[in-house]
Amino acid sequence: MLLFFLPPIAFLLLRLVMPHPTGSVAQTARQVLGIATVAVAPVVASIVGRLLAPHYFTLPGRRLKAALAAIVAIVALIGFLVGHFNDRLLTCAEFVVAGDNPPPNCARVEK
Repeated sequence: MLLFFLPPIAFLLLRLVMPHPTGSVAQTARQVLGIATVAVAPVVASIVGRLLAPHYFTLPGRRLKAALAAIVAIVALIGFLVGHFNDRLLTCAEFVVAGDNPPPNCARVEK
């Protein structure tokens, strides 16, 4: 079972060592590891799900499981969209108040 975690870990390590691979061997390795990571993602998600929420798999009824999965998917989608469209939700002043450098795409609000 632990072998299923090897492609994502290898992909992460390759990206840490070479963020932008330029050689053909490095690009091929990145593509192969990317495909392998996508291929094992359902198994890894199942293993992580059984570890983090063991009682989910003992819930009675298919509708309850589907509702719970839908809630998790909706929350994940909302988190992704908020992160992706942060320039429409966060102003530059909020980054400055937090002590961070404002990103170039933050919303500039005139006072």
